[in-house]
Amino acid sequence: MRTSSIVIAAALLTSSATAATHNVPGDFATIAAAAAAAVDGDVIKISKGTYAESVTTHLRLTFVGQKGTIWDGYFGAAHNSQLTATADNVTVKGIEFRHGIMPVTITGDDASISGCTFRACEVGVMIDGARGDVSKNLFTGLTDSNSDMWAIEIVGPDSVVHDNEVTLSYPFGVHLDAESSGTATLTCNVFETNEYYGNIYVENATAPMIKKNEMSNCHMEAAAIDVDNCNGAMVIGNVLSNMNYYVYYGIDVDGDQATVSKNVLESLNCYSGDHYGIQVSGNDAKVDKNKISATGAGEEYETYGIYISGDNASASKNKISYLGGGGEYLYGIRISGDDATASQNDVHHLNDEATYAIYCTGDRFRCEKNDIHHIMDGYGVYVSGDDFKILDNTLKKGAYDAYGIYATGDATTPGAAVIKGTSVTNFACTSIEVSGNGTDVSDNKVKTCAYYGIAISGNDNALKNNTVCGVTDDAYYIDGDNNTLTKCVAKDADNDGYEISGDANSLISCEAKNCAAEGFDNGGGTNTNVRKCRFMGSRIDYAGDNNVNDDIKNKYQTGGPGTAPEL
Repeated sequence: MRTSSIVIAAALLTSSATAATHNVPGDFATIAAAAAAAVDGDVIKISKGTYAESVTTHLRLTFVGQKGTIWDGYFGAAHNSQLTATADNVTVKGIEFRHGIMPVTITGDDASISGCTFRACEVGVMIDGARGDVSKNLFTGLTDSNSDMWAIEIVGPDSVVHDNEVTLSYPFGVHLDAESSGTATLTCNVFETNEYYGNIYVENATAPMIKKNEMSNCHMEAAAIDVDNCNGAMVIGNVLSNMNYYVYYGIDVDGDQATVSKNVLESLNCYSGDHYGIQVSGNDAKVDKNKISATGAGEEYETYGIYISGDNASASKNKISYLGGGGEYLYGIRISGDDATASQNDVHHLNDEATYAIYCTGDRFRCEKNDIHHIMDGYGVYVSGDDFKILDNTLKKGAYDAYGIYATGDATTPGAAVIKGTSVTNFACTSIEVSGNGTDVSDNKVKTCAYYGIAISGNDNALKNNTVCGVTDDAYYIDGDNNTLTKCVAKDADNDGYEISGDANSLISCEAKNCAAEGFDNGGGTNTNVRKCRFMGSRIDYAGDNNVNDDIKNKYQTGGPGTAPEL
């Protein structure tokens, strides 16, 4: 082993010692002549000037330009390729490439292109090999109109693309394909004022990092950031703004364990198609602290602020605002999958024909401490699935046909489905509605809303310590069996305080005050248990067909069973 190490070290020293620098035009009149005379490891140093030529090499060479070095691809009355290399460890620095068809094409590992300018070329850099590094280059005026061409393309694992600028170009994107054998890193690149074919496209990588890139003022047809078949993707701190045409997705990630965080999406538009601000397809997604505003679909299409498809998703601390305009469905946050969480999100000013601030289909959804306000026709929170927990949310100002919270699903074990600690104010339709069995609805407050305050359709639900004040219909509407209301309060309802239908429902220590119709209307109820309740100051405190099972220690001001008019 020692002998082998000595041999290898000696070979490396020999290679380093024999590396030579070839000056153009000092030693050779052309870059091609210098490359032809070189051996592996040599440096081609190019002085200021314009060089119109095409070079092909199979050697490990370094091409270094000085300030003012221009490598022109237009000669012989045609545009040509400039540098084609098939070797490992090829390096290109400080050269301005102009007018080329393929300015730099490298097949080999450990290629490095830095500090170069690509101006008025058809495309930019193409690398086929591992560990390609493209950094601190300027791409401007690229002209190729094919959708499969890129400013930067690297096919191979562990590529790095950082601090490049692409502007005023037709193909302006970056494509990194890790070939399922490594990662990819794309950071701090700027894409400004480009047109049509371009996006950030990363595929077949493990834990790729797409961070702090900026894309703005672009006319494009794509997902601005597209991550495909990548587990563990990290899409963090990117800024996407002021882009139109067919911007189907701001950020689109396909893979498990994705983290999409601290991105800013503003003024993105898809003229003819559905638009997704952020979409993640995969399990265990974490989508947090993103800001999405003024994005939308074209006419007759749907808009999604955040859409996650997969189990164990988390959407937290996102700010989503001023979405809409397509004339169809609009979702602030939509999650399809079990065991999801949406918490501490701020969702407001959503305007479309059917609007959902937070929408989840899946079991065991947890919706907590979200702030939802200024939404049109639709739902603040819509949940379809068993064992949901909707906790400590604030909903305000839902216009037209807007519902506050709608939950359909059952508690599979006692206490597994909960709506608690939520405030709903100024909504134009029912504030809290449950269609299912066994839900705990407690400590909620409803104020100044149209239609029902709290509506229950199902059996064995428990309502406790809720307050409903100022609704245009019934404060509480109960349609089902064995539901229990404890210490609930109804005030100033324009219809009934409590409308009871179904068998064996119970009101315990509840209160209705100053309701325009009945404090307690038991017209459709049978075997209702009413104990220690106060029905005061309504037009009629109790109305029914004498079908209350128990009437123990209740207080009425304008009449009770046997004395109130029966309706």
